[in-house]
Amino acid sequence: MVTIIWSLRFQAISPKNATTLLDKNPKKMVLNYTTNPGTNYVASKMDDSAIAKIKAEVSASVTKTYAETIFSSIGTMSDGFAEASDGTQQLSDGMTQLEDGNKTISDNLKVLASSSLTFKDGTNTLTQGLKELHRWCRYSK
Repeated sequence: MVTIIWSLRFQAISPKNATTLLDKNPKKMVLNYTTNPGTNYVASKMDDSAIAKIKAEVSASVTKTYAETIFSSIGTMSDGFAEASDGTQQLSDGMTQLEDGNKTISDNLKVLASSSLTFKDGTNTLTQGLKELHRWCRYSK
C-alpha cells in the first residue's frame, strides 16, 4: 500500500490571459494550486517549501515570456519608426521635386510671356508694312 504524504496541483484558470500583455486591458494570469497537507507537520512544511519554489519558477518563466514579448514589440516599433523615417524622406524628396517643377513652370511661363511680346511686336511691324504696301499699291495705280 502506498501512502501519499502530499500532492500539488497547478491549474491555469485562464491561460489566454497570459497572451493579453499587449492588449489595451491586459488580464492577469491566475494560477490555482491545491495541496494535501498530509498526515504530519513535516509534510506540510515540505508542501510550503515546494510551493514557494514552484511559484518562483513559474513567476520567472512568465516574466521571461512577458519580457520577450515586450522586446519583440519594441523591435516591431523600431521597424515601424524606420519605415516612417523612410516615408518622411520620400515626402521631403517629393517636395523638392515639386519646388523644382514649379520653378521650371515659372521660368517657362516667363519665356512664353516674352515670346508673346515679341510676337505682338512682330505683328505690329507686319501691320505697319501691310499699310505701307497698301498705300504704295494705291498710289502706284
